[in-house]
Amino acid sequence: RLTISGAGTFTFNNNNLQSIGTISSGAITSTGAIKTDYADEISLDYTPSAGSYYKGMSGRNQSTDTARGLHIFNYDNDSNQGINFWVGTNASKVFAARIDSSGNVGIGTDSPSNKLDVVGHIEAGSFEFNALSGTAVHGTGLRVPASQTMALHTNSQERMRIDSSGNLLVGTTTIIPSSTSTTEGISLATGSYGGFLSVS
Repeated sequence: RLTISGAGTFTFNNNNLQSIGTISSGAITSTGAIKTDYADEISLDYTPSAGSYYKGMSGRNQSTDTARGLHIFNYDNDSNQGINFWVGTNASKVFAARIDSSGNVGIGTDSPSNKLDVVGHIEAGSFEFNALSGTAVHGTGLRVPASQTMALHTNSQERMRIDSSGNLLVGTTTIIPSSTSTTEGISLATGSYGGFLSVS
């Protein structure tokens, strides 16, 4: 443990810590890298009257105690507010996201009620769903196969789409023009087509 009482400049260099900077009123200002062994922790620990608090980061898995990956943790014995992300400036701080004590992720909200709770607009190339049992069902979800077009897939195959003109196409990716068409499927066309339902 390195302890400096009062303000001063320090230089400490070995396998566990490398830094050149100053300590003043408990704050560390470094002009170099502050390093610790990957299996050790950088933590903020204190025990107020309400309970124990233990938070920080480590290269050590908190469950298996193996030195793998990067692990950020926040253990509170009373009111755990999770892990929070802030952006903006020192004069204008903006709350961005939170991972709460239940593992729920909130973006734009500090009280997520589901595994992912987003307040705002989401953009994605596709959404893929899991079964209610939790077993992954790859190839089932929503995709954007063309500009301004949304398609529903199951078993890795497109089953239905709404195209950029608002036409509903089931089992086909093109509008079925007439009863003589060899295209199989259902199309509900609008606009220049005059509005018709075609089944083939």
